[in-house]
Amino acid sequence: PKSHTRTEGAFYSLWLERFSMSLPERSTPLDRLSRLRNYLINKCNENKSDLAVIFMDEAQRLFPEDYEHLATLDNEMTDRGYMLVVVLVVQSDFSGSVMETVYEGDPPPHIRKRFLIRRHEFSGLNGVEEVDHALKRMDQNTEWPAKSNITYSQYFAENAYLAGWRFRGHASQLFDLANELRKEHHLPKEWTWPMKSFEVCINYLLTNIARNRPNFDGFSDADIVAALDVSGFIELEMSRGLGDCDDLYE
Repeated sequence: PKSHTRTEGAFYSLWLERFSMSLPERSTPLDRLSRLRNYLINKCNENKSDLAVIFMDEAQRLFPEDYEHLATLDNEMTDRGYMLVVVLVVQSDFSGSVMETVYEGDPPPHIRKRFLIRRHEFSGLNGVEEVDHALKRMDQNTEWPAKSNITYSQYFAENAYLAGWRFRGHASQLFDLANELRKEHHLPKEWTWPMKSFEVCINYLLTNIARNRPNFDGFSDADIVAALDVSGFIELEMSRGLGDCDDLYE
């Protein structure tokens, strides 16, 4: 909707569509609420539970009125002996949204106590140690093809792997070159690496360089810079904005 409100009927219709449930041509908001409530209760019964846990991605796009609709659904579930837990997955660097008044402002107590009582922040890879851990998992804890007992690193760089090469040996090199790019673009000194660009970067290194290079025995700085470019690393970092950070690379 173009406005900053969403009707009760539209809210429940959106839920039902996400659950791939068809709607009759004519139905009232109460009909849609009842259909959604009954669907959740049926799922609880199928799993022999009285608890329904719903994850809502892109929750920063919810409007303040949507929380009132959630409260109505919560009441409906409670009245029938079931509990509803809603986990809101929110992009933390959004700006200019009407929802800032809910997350950073002073929502009504019945909304805060039901849906905003606890907050946990997920971040990207924080420092070279966590980059090393992620690459170690590529060496030891992944598998391709399925049920082959062969890791990603071994599959895409078999000869080098059997000779002792390990992807995690590039952790410092990878992190340092990413940091150098941040310096060149005057980005904040404190940062974490989002998995969105990290995964593209390491997948490119394995599938496009290690896999296709005869006698591969490791990645050069040029290889890693190329992978960072393909991953859109700098573009993504620039899109995240600088916020109120004053500690920038000069």
